[in-house]
Amino acid sequence: MAASGVDKAVEKVRRTVGSGGSHYEAQQMIKTIYHRHKARRQLEESYAVLQEGAKLQLQAKQVTCGVELGLLLVEAFTADQPPIDIALPALLSIIDSMPGSLPAATEDALVDEEARLVSAAVKWAHRCGGPSAGPPAAAALHDAYAGHLWRAYGWRRMGLASSHFARGADAGAFAAAVAGCAAAAPEAEAPLFVAR
Repeated sequence: MAASGVDKAVEKVRRTVGSGGSHYEAQQMIKTIYHRHKARRQLEESYAVLQEGAKLQLQAKQVTCGVELGLLLVEAFTADQPPIDIALPALLSIIDSMPGSLPAATEDALVDEEARLVSAAVKWAHRCGGPSAGPPAAAALHDAYAGHLWRAYGWRRMGLASSHFARGADAGAFAAAVAGCAAAAPEAEAPLFVAR
């Protein structure tokens, strides 16, 4: 993390969320701190607070709040154009913080929210990464999200994961996911995964 001020702010948010506090209130605190750092041109600190805030919200299964903070970070990266080696790890860490499972009643909507963040991050990578760094960064984002979908939902989300694996660069992970799906899925559906 960039500065002790950010550490203190994130710790305050962590306490708010951890004590059963309002996730919305925590999100607003993060946005306020972000805008304060951005106004002072403390860009690394502003990025760090959004990254940590998004991760905290996602780890607490507050997908909508976490995605909103992640999207704000993508907007900041698009506007400020920091080096891709600074921005990409932040986005990958947010994807890695996405919850492992979601309530069945809201799963579709929340997975759509996650996909919206990943889509914005991929567009950022292509736009700001240039012809040499953009495609590998986008592939890394696709690989991370595909891996998340596979680990969190298994064969139930393999259709969505497949589209991200296909745009990624980790063929071994894709093959392992297909094999895992074929093994875990109902026996009658196993050949369908191989046909993909």
